[in-house]
Amino acid sequence: MIIYLISGSHNLSTALMYSFNQRSDMMVMDEPFYGIRLKKIGKKQPYFDEVMLRMECDDAAKIHDDIEKSEKIKGNVFVKNMVNTVQDMKENRLSKYRHVFLIRDPAETIVSLMEKYPSITSDNLCLADQVKVYDWLKEKTKENPIVIDANELRRDPAAVLAKTCKILDLPFTNKMLSWPAGPKSIDGLWAQTSYTDVHASTGFRPPSTTKITRDDIPSNLVALYDDVFPFYQRLLAHSI
Repeated sequence: MIIYLISGSHNLSTALMYSFNQRSDMMVMDEPFYGIRLKKIGKKQPYFDEVMLRMECDDAAKIHDDIEKSEKIKGNVFVKNMVNTVQDMKENRLSKYRHVFLIRDPAETIVSLMEKYPSITSDNLCLADQVKVYDWLKEKTKENPIVIDANELRRDPAAVLAKTCKILDLPFTNKMLSWPAGPKSIDGLWAQTSYTDVHASTGFRPPSTTKITRDDIPSNLVALYDDVFPFYQRLLAHSI
């Protein structure tokens, strides 16, 4: 089985990847399509040159081939993806996989992104893209993709992961609840600058006792929040 995680940034996606990496029956891949997207947008991101040299940056079919070869070897493959790379994948291959959408309240995402980015747009939040891909996959596969809300995952990881595994016909294991601190061999080339917080973790951290809301967003970003919040609500209605 190939499990495709489809997430936005700052959504707990790396932690969820580490969780699945704890399974002995699972191979994990960290954003294998990132090189294609990075070459397309042409922006000098950290490790740009290294990504261009070491990742497949042209042929999505080759990446799909590698994923499917890994499935034959290991039995199960968990592929972490940002939703903005889905457009670079092959539609006929996508429909064969199992899909998990990871979402987060946009108020929390905005506040988190503000720490690193001087400007934030709807593209950074990715919720509209997630809804678009969710609807397409539901129509294509005639199944409801799994939706996980990041706060619910943090609040009760055992329950959420157990439900996820049941839908995927995988046995749940408590090994998914913790992992060793520090960098991992599965990390993408960008991990040194992007995964500092999750490298310090050994499991899913509980949500803050003080919930971030619309009132905590700077006034210049309130309109953006109001624009994307309905997309979050649509996906939240399908969360496990």
